[in-house]
Amino acid sequence: MDNNKENKLTNLRTIHAILKSYDLKPNKKFGQNFLIDENVVKKIVETCGITETSYVLEVGPGLGTLTEALLDTGAKVVSVEIDHGFVRHLKDRFSSYGNFTLIEGDFLKQDLKELTEKMFGEEPFQFAANLPYNVTTPILMKLLEEKSRVKTGVIMLQKEVGDRS
Repeated sequence: MDNNKENKLTNLRTIHAILKSYDLKPNKKFGQNFLIDENVVKKIVETCGITETSYVLEVGPGLGTLTEALLDTGAKVVSVEIDHGFVRHLKDRFSSYGNFTLIEGDFLKQDLKELTEKMFGEEPFQFAANLPYNVTTPILMKLLEEKSRVKTGVIMLQKEVGDRS
């Protein structure tokens, strides 16, 4: 990860500066929220067991806090982002990474089998995400379609999702 504290995606000043420079606002429709705890980001990467030989699918990278940590492992990372404004930022921030592919679109409308075969071949992949409340269940159901190829996955959920019975 970037060692410059002022440029870290967990730094609130950095987040505000990025949002302002790209004229972005979190979109309620997409349930956008940002990971700001660097320890949580590290824990997600560690728990998923991601290494330089891993293939990782990330949904909703937002500003790229988790993306950056995933990329720094050397893993091949494919991120799917629905918000065009965030796509612009992600392209700018991660254009120098040779292990990064960004797909602009709605993950729920993607053919997951086709997407993962195109990006990872027949290799099993790992899944990592910080999911918003309103799409957690449909995304999990979609992942179950390819459960035989999902090696591991770590999903950060909002407390409200975990509290549902």
